[in-house]
Amino acid sequence: ECIYRHKPDTFEEANHAIAEFIHFYNYERIQIKTGEAPLARHLSS
Repeated sequence: ECIYRHKPDTFEEANHAIAEFIHFYNYERIQIKTGEAPLARHLSS
């Protein structure tokens, strides 16, 4: 998803963009089902 929106010029840029997206997806993205970010959901249980 992130690579289609931003065309990196180098491998390093692509690697950095992918790492940022993975972090966002795993820790910050709000899940529709729970209405919370995954980390917030994990910490509240």
